[in-house]
Order: sequence, then C-alpha cells, then structure tokens
Amino acid sequence: MNSRLRAVRAPRSLLASFAILVSLALPALASAKGPAGLPANTSLLFSLNAKGGRLEPVGTPRRGLYTLTLRGVDKEVTWFADRPHRDAGLLAAPRLFGDWGRLGFRKSPPNAALVVSGARAGEDTMALALRLRHYDGRDHTATFSARALGSVGGGLRDLEHRLDRTVPARFHAASLFIDNGEFYFGCTEGRPELMAVEAGSLREHFQEAEGYLPAEGQAVPINNFEALYALIGDLFEPEEELIPSTTNFHLPALKGPAGTSWYMCSNGWFPEEGELGEGLIGEVAYFPPWIAANRADGTWLPADGRTVQASEIPVYAAEYGEGAASIALPNVPSLDGMTPMVDVASQSISDVAVGQVRMFVGHPQNSGVTGWAPANGETLSASQFPSLANIVAGGLASAAATITLPSVPSPAPGVDYYVAETGYWPLHQL
Repeated sequence: MNSRLRAVRAPRSLLASFAILVSLALPALASAKGPAGLPANTSLLFSLNAKGGRLEPVGTPRRGLYTLTLRGVDKEVTWFADRPHRDAGLLAAPRLFGDWGRLGFRKSPPNAALVVSGARAGEDTMALALRLRHYDGRDHTATFSARALGSVGGGLRDLEHRLDRTVPARFHAASLFIDNGEFYFGCTEGRPELMAVEAGSLREHFQEAEGYLPAEGQAVPINNFEALYALIGDLFEPEEELIPSTTNFHLPALKGPAGTSWYMCSNGWFPEEGELGEGLIGEVAYFPPWIAANRADGTWLPADGRTVQASEIPVYAAEYGEGAASIALPNVPSLDGMTPMVDVASQSISDVAVGQVRMFVGHPQNSGVTGWAPANGETLSASQFPSLANIVAGGLASAAATITLPSVPSPAPGVDYYVAETGYWPLHQL
C-alpha cells in the first residue's frame, strides 16, 4: 500500500478497516474514461479529513434530511481501489469535487460514513447519502445535501457495526469515507410507478428488487427505507392507527387496472429541491404532495387544468401550444391523495424498466423517444419483445406466440398511458 497513506489523520482502527474495505468494494459505475489521476473501471473508496463542521437538519429531524458542511478540508484526498488491481494514492481535493459528476455522483448520490473525532460512543459515526452543493477551494469548505441512511453497504460495510442514528450538530475533526459502488434505479424516489403485470403475480420478485416495492398498503421498516420515509412519512397510515409507529411506515394501497400493478420507487433518484427527476415533455406523473409542493421547480407543474402563458413554458408550448398565447395543462385527477404533475421543460427521460406504464400528453415519440406502445390492449409478438413477454406473463417464460398489453383507460382528456417495450430488467432472479 502506498506509503503516502500515513498522511491520513483518521484513527488507526479506521485505516485498518479500510484495508478490509478495499477487498469488499463493489464493481464501480465509473466509465472507462474515468477522471484523470484515478484508475478507470475500478471500484473506488475515498477518504477525506476536515478540521470541523456542522450537520444541520432540514425541516423536522425525523425526515432525516441535513445540510453537511465540512470546513478545513485537507488539500488531498486518499483513494483506494480494488478491482481489477488493488491500489491507493492521493488526489487533490479540487479534483475530487470537480469530477463529482464524472464519477457518477450527481446521478447516483454516493453512500458515505461521517466519523466525528472526539464524540462519545454512540454518537460518532453516521451513514449518509451525499449530494455535493458547493466546494470552495479558497477556504477549503465543502457543503452537501445529505440524507440519513440505515446502512452503508458496498465497500463501507465494515463500518456497519459502528453506525449511529446521529452525531453532534457541530463537531471538530472529522473524516468522511465515500463509496462509489452503490446503484440507484432511474425512477424518482417516492414516485408510484404502474407496471404491466397482474396484481400480486410478481410480488415475491419485486420485493427482492432494489428499485420497487408493491404499493399494497403494507408496513415496511423505516430503517430499511429511510430515504423513502423521509419523503412520504406517515402520509398513508391507516385511519385506525391513531398513534403512528416509530419503527414502520405504510405504503399507499393502489389498485391498478386489469393487467397492471402499482409499485413505489424505493431506491431511485432522491428529489432534491427543484428536481423531480428526468422526464419527457408532456409526461404526467404522480408524486406525494409533500414532494410536489417542496421539490418542484419550473420543470414540473401541477396537472390541474390551469392555464399558463406560453412564454412561461416555451418548450411545452412549442410542442403542444399550436401558436396560442396561453395553454391549458391537462386536468388529471389525484391518485389516493397524490398530486399529478406534468413535465413542461425536460428533454430526456431516465432509464425505465421494461413493462413500465407511463402517462403522456400525446405520444412520447413526439419527443423523439421510441420504444413505447399504447396501453390499449393491442397484441405484440412475444419473440420480438421477449423481456416484455416475460413481464406480462408474470415473470415466467411464456410459450405463447403473442402477448396482450394491458388496456389502461385515459384518466383525463388528451392524456394516455403507454407501455415501455424495452428497458432494463427490473427483477433480480426468476
């Protein structure tokens, strides 16, 4: 191991742990053309030190959202590599933060462990998902949006036994360990997604899939889905439960049309302020009201029939305005209290799972995106769309020559549902 690692001020026990962590790191998501100074196609762990900082809650502490500020960040960051070759070295801190996006950290916020020196046992190590907000190289201060995690996993799993629910709001010396091995699906956390599978037929598989949970009103552990709980809280608690549980929370109970089921995105893009995730012009989606009210910017607007000046939504107006000075947005009814929103500015859609059923104003191919079939009960060739055939058949290979797509009624004039014919395979195993 590189002798320069002696410069790290982290406790010796943690450095010993990292010798183990390197061997446990997951395969990297970095591209073949990784940031200069770092090995490409390699699982990486980063260790940085700071002279002090703050971890301030955003809203109520129970939501688990924070602003993390580290001051006096060391000028160099230690990196560790595992596959295909074990290696280590130093990287200038401005390079790490400057290449944050190229490491994949903007799209998939990394897991991290914050270790506070001098704090008492039970309040010195916390798991966080990080989104970089700003790095000031002049005074060596880094600011992050953070959300509490119940675990870190990946290459940081050796720290699991040390994790605490909180650390001091203000602290002196601290170390931050960052892992690039975590994967997030292309959905927006807390967003319900309709799938072209019969209710219950894939329940056992989708409970194992990291991206989704069946929206059947069931209770799930807060510790296992802290990010999702931070977004929906106790919104869907049954009326008979007068006192909300402190260990579990409930998902909505949503009933889809024949041949479909609703699932909740439980491990996807975490909606920061002003960001509801990528979409297409005219895509309509449901979001829990707290997300819609506190996270939306001009990209998504409520699909409540309001009239908007074309000059305020020029991209949407160019697609659907037909030269009018004002445009009425679709008026879509709510779904179990959730707010319908229409995308009026995006120009690209995140990766979708094969068999997802999404709502659009007009056909999605109007925005240059292919691979979507109207959810109107039409028949497709099973050999032409084998993955979709497996999903529609309940996750089991079908011997039928054709498959029938679900027929999902339009929820409002000018809005229709479409099925993703292709996409990533959403199940772990069949």
